[in-house]
Amino acid sequence: MNVLTSIELLFILCALMLMPGCKQTAYELKPQALVERNVITSNGFPHGRITIDSSFTYVGTELFVLYDVASCEIHLFVEADNAKRVRRFYWVQFELYLPDNSKTYDYSPETLRVAISGYKSYVSQRAFNLEQSRSKWRRGSDVLAVYQLLERKGYSVGPELMRVRFGHLDSLARNELMIIYTESLDVYGVSSDDISERGKGGKQGEHDSARSICSRIGRHQV
Repeated sequence: MNVLTSIELLFILCALMLMPGCKQTAYELKPQALVERNVITSNGFPHGRITIDSSFTYVGTELFVLYDVASCEIHLFVEADNAKRVRRFYWVQFELYLPDNSKTYDYSPETLRVAISGYKSYVSQRAFNLEQSRSKWRRGSDVLAVYQLLERKGYSVGPELMRVRFGHLDSLARNELMIIYTESLDVYGVSSDDISERGKGGKQGEHDSARSICSRIGRHQV
């Protein structure tokens, strides 16, 4: 049986790293935001502070390279009962494309736009069943990172949920701030199918639902 020397192993590892699909990045990940007493202070795009209502508990953060193309920094806040069943949560995400690509964000399909604290935001909303959605999540995705973080911290979510996503871009569409607000539909005694039926009236129905949640978010000082 042949025994590989340490030098031979090193050459094999280097070759594997250069193979297609094994892309490595030299980009050094650095958090751009600091969280203290439910206040997120951002030193990157956009500069400023985001205050989450004190009824929410800070769960933690994740920082990673998303799909080999973007830096992704996530901060998570939840409101839950004593059994750690989540009633609702805020998912705040700072994302920017890495210097080695020329990609840009595209929010043109989002037809609803609102201003939050003077920032123009693109808005979309969706009702969904968490268990049915899990099979569609990509490995290494931001959504997978969020729900895994919740699970590691002992929280249970769903299964019937509704979320509204707010997206804000810089002038070059290379930097993105996302605030995703998610509520358990169990509180209202409805399912994601019920919400989908109500939304069959078209975009106006979707916009009305999103504006309703926007008004609640405004009251919670985000």
